[in-house]
Amino acid sequence: MQGITTATLSTVCKGLEYLLSLLADSVLDEQPFLRRRKTELLITELVHQRDVVRELIARETCDIDNFDWLRYMRFYYNSEKSSIYERVSIHVAEAFFFYGFEYLGVPEPLVQTPLTDSHYLTMTQALKKRLGGSPFGPAGTGKTESAFTLLLTLIGCRLAPGVASTSSTGSRKEFFRRYPSRSKRFRRPSAPPPLLGALQSNPFTRTTAYELYQLRATQMGCLGSAVTVNPDVAIFITMNPTYAGRSNLPGNLKQLFRPFAMTAPDAQLIVQVMLYSQGFQTAEHLSKKIVSLYRLCEEQLSRQSHYDFGLRALKAVLLSAGSSRRTHCAVRVTIFLATGCPFYTRSRVFYVSRELLEEASKTLSRKYCVCETLKPKLVDEDIPLFESLVRDVFPDVVTPVTGYEKLKGCILEARWNFCSSFLKTYFFPKLCQLSCYVAAENWIEKIYQIYLLQKTHHGVMLVGLPGSGKTSAWRTLLQAVSITSGVEVCYYHVSYVIDPKVLSKDELYGALDYNTREWTDGLFTHILRKIVDNVRNENKKFHWIVFDGDVDPEWAENLNSVLDDNKLLTLPNGERLPFPANARLLFEVQNLDFATPATVSRCGMVWFGEDTLAPADLFAHYFSKLRHQCIAGDISNEKGKDH
Repeated sequence: MQGITTATLSTVCKGLEYLLSLLADSVLDEQPFLRRRKTELLITELVHQRDVVRELIARETCDIDNFDWLRYMRFYYNSEKSSIYERVSIHVAEAFFFYGFEYLGVPEPLVQTPLTDSHYLTMTQALKKRLGGSPFGPAGTGKTESAFTLLLTLIGCRLAPGVASTSSTGSRKEFFRRYPSRSKRFRRPSAPPPLLGALQSNPFTRTTAYELYQLRATQMGCLGSAVTVNPDVAIFITMNPTYAGRSNLPGNLKQLFRPFAMTAPDAQLIVQVMLYSQGFQTAEHLSKKIVSLYRLCEEQLSRQSHYDFGLRALKAVLLSAGSSRRTHCAVRVTIFLATGCPFYTRSRVFYVSRELLEEASKTLSRKYCVCETLKPKLVDEDIPLFESLVRDVFPDVVTPVTGYEKLKGCILEARWNFCSSFLKTYFFPKLCQLSCYVAAENWIEKIYQIYLLQKTHHGVMLVGLPGSGKTSAWRTLLQAVSITSGVEVCYYHVSYVIDPKVLSKDELYGALDYNTREWTDGLFTHILRKIVDNVRNENKKFHWIVFDGDVDPEWAENLNSVLDDNKLLTLPNGERLPFPANARLLFEVQNLDFATPATVSRCGMVWFGEDTLAPADLFAHYFSKLRHQCIAGDISNEKGKDH
């Protein structure tokens, strides 16, 4: 770095921009999932490096001892070190660590912003001083993800998130007993209220943290046993103090953890990086429009408990846009890109041009992915305003294009195997007729919205008054998916309906007998374990687990790690059950007055308004059921019993 001029940094910046352009094009190609994930991860890292170089150029930083350079995380390789484990070192300001050379796999990329850079700087200085870390802030600001990514970067770690979420002394003892020397770092995720009570009242926990940090102990007592402590051990606690029922850390523990406020991150930068990683060359321009649309929605739409316009909602839109963009490109590959080439579908042939294909691909990616994710959750009175905002932010979306509607249907057909018009106008109504349901247009639209959301979310909330068609909608959709999947009747998709309000937390998730150390599964845990074990070919079916009742934090908070990208259920005995890809969580609820933002933001949302089903539709449904049921025999049997 010493002796490097601003002109040299400009050359480096241009090289990074050129490489980003190549990678953004390559991510659209047909390739295996693992390779695409690697490309997205590399794009995310290169965008951060480009921004750092731009910052150095703007500040005219060319000195290796300048703090503007030292504040960033830097990797150095020293071939003169005799030990291979000490050849790669990580430096952040005055702190340095040896790289752990542990296989990372291809983790979910985290977009690095100035906020995450400050988080890394603060937490690494805390680790240097043998302190823990305590990031705090609202939901969806990246507290857990930043701590997780930092520990993966300083690798040589073993994560034990179950230690925090259970407040189980035995679990902590088991952790230190099993990993006394190999475990370098572990973290504690968002702490529920019982944990803080345990931290205040549990002398083992207080003594453990005190011995680790305050006394710099190399050994500590663990329920009567002496355990050797690795000096690189670190404890992280992420907290949201604004949640109802949350408590603060006791004073003697708070002084051992370096706090860091995770405020609102740079949404525009995050959107820009994610658009780049999804193959959008004009990411810098598009990110401004998308963030502006979300900001306008948050400011101008009505206040509803199920509305969320945060980073998680943005991420769902961007991932959907990337999937849509790749699908459209796959369609274009099958077409000779010459002006006036024929475009073949299953039942029709028409002519489109190269410009039409490009315009339709970009327009569909923007419009449909925004509308598919946001529109289902809106109440009826907000839909006209939302459509007006979309037209203002994306004026090119509503521009008439010759043959656009035909091409739109074809691309949707290639994407969903059935075009939307076929599903809405024929298949769903035919299935409704067999089930004695009335194929009301608004209700069919809700079924289609659930269909789209369950493809991008593994947790979907159906919000609306009783009698608005929530249960019949997901049952009809599950039956439709079973029929169209082409599997045998014995492998038809199944559903499990749970009323969480009639079960205790132990009956729902299971309990650990502290005397015998035996674990007993709860209802939800039993269902999930049965799907994971795959004893009866459960992986060939779709499994929809439906919670029919209020989303109360008392039981719903435990599902946060299942609903986010981790897709893991951590049990009090330390076991971690993965949430399978062929399972979905559905929540049937009248309102979300008691749900926390952390749970709401992790789910897709479909709103069932009062006009989803008219009273005439309900009467027609019951009359149709009466016509299909033979009640004469039942009446005669009742008369025979009377005599």
